[in-house]
Amino acid sequence: MINPRSTPQCFGCLFPAALVLALLPLACSSGGDEESIGSELTISSTSHFFGLSGSTSFLSFPVTSGEVAPLSGLFTLGTDSSFQIKESGNTLADDAYQLEADGTLQVRLTQPNRPTVVWKGAVGLKGDSGDLFLNDRVGAVGIYIGTPALPGIADPMAMAGDWHLFTSNVLYSPATLPDPDEVGRAFAASISLADDGSFTGNGFESTSPAASLPTSGTVAPFADGTFVVNADINSVSRIFSSGGDTDLVFGADDDESNGDAGLMAMMRHRSAVADLAELAGTYHLGSWTILVAPDDSGFCSSLGTLELTDNGDFNIDVVNNFGAPLAISGSFTTSDTEFGALLFEIPIPGSTLTEKWRGAIDEDYNTIVILDNFKEIRPDGQAALRFYTGVRLGPMDPPPPAPTPESRD
Repeated sequence: MINPRSTPQCFGCLFPAALVLALLPLACSSGGDEESIGSELTISSTSHFFGLSGSTSFLSFPVTSGEVAPLSGLFTLGTDSSFQIKESGNTLADDAYQLEADGTLQVRLTQPNRPTVVWKGAVGLKGDSGDLFLNDRVGAVGIYIGTPALPGIADPMAMAGDWHLFTSNVLYSPATLPDPDEVGRAFAASISLADDGSFTGNGFESTSPAASLPTSGTVAPFADGTFVVNADINSVSRIFSSGGDTDLVFGADDDESNGDAGLMAMMRHRSAVADLAELAGTYHLGSWTILVAPDDSGFCSSLGTLELTDNGDFNIDVVNNFGAPLAISGSFTTSDTEFGALLFEIPIPGSTLTEKWRGAIDEDYNTIVILDNFKEIRPDGQAALRFYTGVRLGPMDPPPPAPTPESRD
């Protein structure tokens, strides 16, 4: 069940949207409390970095592109506790980070004559994941997701196979009649990617989450692990600037001229059915929510944890950008056919309906993506679509023991 343990719930507006979004994308968090940064760990990494931020309350229906700020770039962590965010070669941020042993990540954003702001999230330190997310929860709100950048151009034949596909988009609709489906849409699918980069599959969209819809498209690889993913969803083309490898691809729909903006994740099917005992544990969790009620639409961003148990129960405990805690609990199952696919079921209080969310876990049980594509209307009048990204909580795996003389070649 979903249990809002205090009010407010991402309603209303903290700042006038026109004022907030007149700032640069990375200045959207002006107004936060200054926090000291001192890193427990330091690492050296460069990640493809994609995000979306916007107002907590859009000015009117339909949403306009000036109320949303997508980002596609690179995120770099240095061993001197510094980080950089770059987009199209331009440095958007260059400051300090703090990384804790369990993967908790904070980055500091300072600007002249503005309060210092800290974005919070996590890096996957278990195994060789390196996947990450950061939440912007002050002013304009949103989420940024990243996965390690690898040199070279991906081999299309190595990309071929079965994948999970998740997309969530806010729409700049030409519609004149208010409709939640014209504010935002979320789509989850299983696709088969051929060695020529084309794919086909079937999935479920928030417009009718119980009805299977065909999807098709292309994944075109470019230099340094970048891709362009073009997905035809319900006869609408959504194009994502993307980056990743042969197991995980993240992306952002950052070309606002096509009438929308959004986020995308592709995760390769596991090689075998996901094991509940291996899945069990705690994950850092970040979420980006589109509130799709036309008369009260906007973005919400939350940060917290996901707990999976080995008997198929789950608990989400997060705090949103208003400081309000939110608890979500239910059950989940693994797929016997779409390896790595997860189906989450959440009872709706005061209703006979059960929400069904779709998700996926990676081969090493370290990175999880969950999509709430169930457009419910709750007693409070809100309808929400949520995009979750999580990485397993825990210390970095210890290095392998040094080989003994007898084991050396």
